[in-house]
Amino acid sequence: MIERIINGERTDYTPVWFMRQAGRYMKNYLKMREQHSFLEICLNPELSAQTAIMPVKKFNFDAAIFFSDILLPFLFMGAGLDYNPEPLIDFKLNNKNIKSLKIAKVDDFHFAAEALINLRKQLPNKDIIGFVGSPFTLLYYLLNQDLKAFYKLDEEGLLNELMNKITSSVINFAISQLKSKINIIQIFDTKANLLNGEEYRKYSLPYNMKLIKSLRQEKVKVIYFFLGGLKIASEAAKLDADCFSVDYSDKLSSFYKILKTPLQGNLRPEALLGEKEEVKKEIKSLMDDAENITGHIFNLGHGILKNTPEYNVSFAVDFIHNYSKK
Repeated sequence: MIERIINGERTDYTPVWFMRQAGRYMKNYLKMREQHSFLEICLNPELSAQTAIMPVKKFNFDAAIFFSDILLPFLFMGAGLDYNPEPLIDFKLNNKNIKSLKIAKVDDFHFAAEALINLRKQLPNKDIIGFVGSPFTLLYYLLNQDLKAFYKLDEEGLLNELMNKITSSVINFAISQLKSKINIIQIFDTKANLLNGEEYRKYSLPYNMKLIKSLRQEKVKVIYFFLGGLKIASEAAKLDADCFSVDYSDKLSSFYKILKTPLQGNLRPEALLGEKEEVKKEIKSLMDDAENITGHIFNLGHGILKNTPEYNVSFAVDFIHNYSKK
C-alpha cells in the first residue's frame, strides 16, 4: 500500500504507520526490555523482527519498520556505542582517532538482512521499511551533540574526511538491509533543524545526495525524513527522494508547494495524548488538508511519545483508515 502511494497510484484508503511505533509506549515491548537490552534486541534478528511485528499485529498498521538504531554503524567503525537508555558514544575527537576510524562493511550488518527477511515472511501483506540515519545526524551524535566541535572540524579541514567515512558506513548499512529485498528505505535526518538553509546546503545536502545516489543504484524507494520545517524544505527538495516525511511545524499543503512529491506525516505526537474527540479533530484537520496532495502516507511529525496510551493508537489507526474511505 505504501509503495503504491510512493509510485503515484491511487489506493482505497490512506495507509498509516508511526515512527517509533515499536517501542516504549507498548506494554509488550517493556516486558521484552525486562529480559533484553536495547542493543541486544537490535543485534538479534529474531528479537528485532519480533519487536517490529508487535505494533503491526496489535494496531493494524500498514507497514512494519526495521527495529534498529541509526547509530549502529559506530559499532563497526571503531567508536564505542552503548545505551543507558540514551546513546553513549566513546570517541575522543582528534586527528589520530579520525584517521583510525574504519568504514563499516556490508557484512558487519548481516543481522539486519536476517531480521528483515524474518519480517517479510511473517508479514507478507504489509510493507516492510528499512532505515538509516543521515550522515550529518550521525556525526552530531559522534561529537557528543556539540556543534562547536563540528564547526572546529570544518575549520581544521577534517570534516569532509570524517563525513565521507560516515557516509560510506551508512551506505553499507543500507545495502545490508536491501539484501532482504525490501522495497522502501527511510533516511532519518533528525538533526537537520540545527542548521540554517545555507549550512544545510554545505554540511548535509552533499552527503545525503551521495547516500541517495547509492540507494538509487539498488532500485529502492527512498523516503527522506527531516526536522527543520520550511526553512530546510527548499534545500531538501534538491534531493532525489521519492517521498518526503515532514515534521509538524507547518501544514502538509505548505510542504507540498515546495517538495512536490508524495508526503508522509505529520500529526503532532502530542495529539495522541488527548481525549478521543481531540485526537479525531486533529486527524480530520490534517487529512482534509492533505486532500489535494498527490500521495499521502499518514504518520507523525516525529516519533511516538513513550506515554502515549495504546488505546489512542488503536483508535487513531482505525479512524484514519475509515475516514479516508469516505
